[in-house]
Amino acid sequence: MDDSWDVEAVVQYRTYYRKEQWLIKWQGYGEDRNTWEPKEHLLEEWVQQQAEEVKHQAKGCGAPPAHGALGLT
Repeated sequence: MDDSWDVEAVVQYRTYYRKEQWLIKWQGYGEDRNTWEPKEHLLEEWVQQQAEEVKHQAKGCGAPPAHGALGLT
């Protein structure tokens, strides 16, 4: 049995009891079914990247720098 669902979007970021969480919009479900998820539940790479972007925007930092933009490889 497959217990995974498809992510449509990462909507919001918060810290709850000192733990990072992201509000996930699930594909095929209404916004009333959005859930707060910890990072370890965000398995797909594009979802993790979108989560980091949402986090940076929530903290007022804008989008995170592109990989290698600071000379990091």
